[in-house]
Amino acid sequence: SSVRDINNTTSSYAAYLQVDYSVTEQLTAILGARYTNEVKKLDLRPTSFGGITSANLRAIGTPTRLETDKITPRFGLTYQVDPDIQVFATVTNGYKAGGWNSRTAYIPQTFEDMDPETTWSYEAGIKSDLFNRRLRINATAFVAETDGLQLSYTTPGPIAGTTLSTQDNVGDIRVKGLELEVSARPVAGLDVFATLGIQDGEYTRVSPDAQSFTTPAGAFVNAIDESDALSRLPETSFAMGATYTLPVEALFGELIFSGELTYTDDFWTTASNTTPANPRTPTALNTLAEGYTLYNLSVAYVSDDDAWRLAVECKNCSDKLY
Repeated sequence: SSVRDINNTTSSYAAYLQVDYSVTEQLTAILGARYTNEVKKLDLRPTSFGGITSANLRAIGTPTRLETDKITPRFGLTYQVDPDIQVFATVTNGYKAGGWNSRTAYIPQTFEDMDPETTWSYEAGIKSDLFNRRLRINATAFVAETDGLQLSYTTPGPIAGTTLSTQDNVGDIRVKGLELEVSARPVAGLDVFATLGIQDGEYTRVSPDAQSFTTPAGAFVNAIDESDALSRLPETSFAMGATYTLPVEALFGELIFSGELTYTDDFWTTASNTTPANPRTPTALNTLAEGYTLYNLSVAYVSDDDAWRLAVECKNCSDKLY
């Protein structure tokens, strides 16, 4: 029953319009909207092993065609403080189309369709090019509110005492954070940069169907609870690097030396990451990815006419397992 021959077809059409209106010489208002029509079709073909077919789904009322008509707006304001500094604020709406849970659906009743996932994103920040464009500082603060988050989670199976992994709209989340970017050219030929990302996220609602449960035999099954940390969401990420360009007349070109360091904080790789006894205790399989730092180095030769480039690069130079 787990062997399935699935054919998916997606057709997506969109039109986008944006208007920038100068309220004053310094203040600009932005209004945009995207209209999207998306149609997904599902065809479960019969196999020699049996299993679910499209006819089985239609017989119990599960649609094999999903259509989404969506208008997603964007609003914004920009203010030019002077020729080198701009502040801005935006509000944007976006969505991810629905689909079907086909991962471990062994009977038609578990092969269910999902609703679209929608997000409102609020941002405000500053962009600046200073000291004759030798220093750039950009900063953005953001809040993103997502409804109908699509995730995989563990649920009771169709046979008593069993569990299976399903995918559905598990609930709503809120993510907020700050992004900082600095780049500079302190001397001729040398470019340096650094970026910092800080973010925090939480569930604001979790569907009862997606929450942890206890089997009739008394075994606790860890699923998704509001106390869980969001998956794939490192709280801190950082990068810094430099590039130095050295002209070499004898080689009719230039040598470019580059180095980069990137750091990613701890993050959970699965949606379920807690137990009732200890909110920060991993599940039986430890799905917490530890933070890691990576180093990249390179040296390159580029000819004066840009016709030739020869480079030696080292990525993840410390051979870090992550």
